Amino acid sequence: MQEAVDLAPTADSLFRLAIMQKNDNKLDLALKSLGKVADLPADPQFKLQIELVTAGYLIHNGQRDEGIGRFEALRPRLQPIDNFITNLAWFYSVADRKADFYDALARSLQVDRQATLVWIDQEVDINKYRDEERFKQLVQRARFG
Repeated sequence: MQEAVDLAPTADSLFRLAIMQKNDNKLDLALKSLGKVADLPADPQFKLQIELVTAGYLIHNGQRDEGIGRFEALRPRLQPIDNFITNLAWFYSVADRKADFYDALARSLQVDRQATLVWIDQEVDINKYRDEERFKQLVQRARFG
């Protein structure tokens, strides 16, 4: 993936590469990949998503105070909130803000149930909640009504 991105970097390909790097515990590389997005053309809301993910990756990288600070500075610009709700759920999980995670997850399922269910099936950063009864019930209701 790195070689493909190096040949023709786009904001989206760098973002996808960063996710792979994060999942391989290569947070420094993931943060570098996300940093390169700022120099590329992309939708302003996509760039806000990148800023939000960067804040979470900083927390993953042991830079919790910086990650939380970036998030707090960014939060007023995350409008309309529903456009960012799934990534907010992810961020709250990474930041260990359980109540906020569940609120955002429930909202994300209301906003785009199918896409959120796909995300739930793939996202490793929410694994800590998978065995909780509240999580199971929320997902069960979304899948089967």
